[in-house]
Formats: sequence, structure tokens, C-alpha cells
Amino acid sequence: MTVDLKDNHLVISGEVAPPVGQGETMVEPEYYTGDFQREFHLGSLIDQGKIEASMKDGVLHLVLPKVEKAKPRKIEVKTA
Repeated sequence: MTVDLKDNHLVISGEVAPPVGQGETMVEPEYYTGDFQREFHLGSLIDQGKIEASMKDGVLHLVLPKVEKAKPRKIEVKTA
């Protein structure tokens, strides 16, 4: 499985293999097998530099943190 990020698009692609062993045949599949690809457009609220991906027990977990908003601050006015 691959997770790619380019031009505000997150692309997840990979292959699902049928869960059969040697000498076995599948009678009735519960889900589709083969290549897959999903693409998501990321808005400006996502901090793309902090995206994390992990996989455990066949489940992909993505963390898409939001960008921190500009904190209010006082701006000093300089006089000449």
C-alpha cells in the first residue's frame, strides 16, 4: 500500500489479495479483490507537513492535523 501527497491531493493505492491458501478456491467472496485507488482533496486547514499514516491488522490509520490558527498578538508601532 502506498500513500502519496501531491498538489493538495492525498492518494491511497494498493492491492487486495484474495484470502485463499495454496490448493484452496474461493466459493463466495465477501469483498472485491485486486488493485484499488482512492483520492482525497485536502483543504488549507490540513497541516500537510504533519500527516501521519500507520497500519495495524490490515487497517490504515491516517492522522490529518489541522493547521494552528494565527494566535492574536499585539503589534508594536514603531515611531521614527
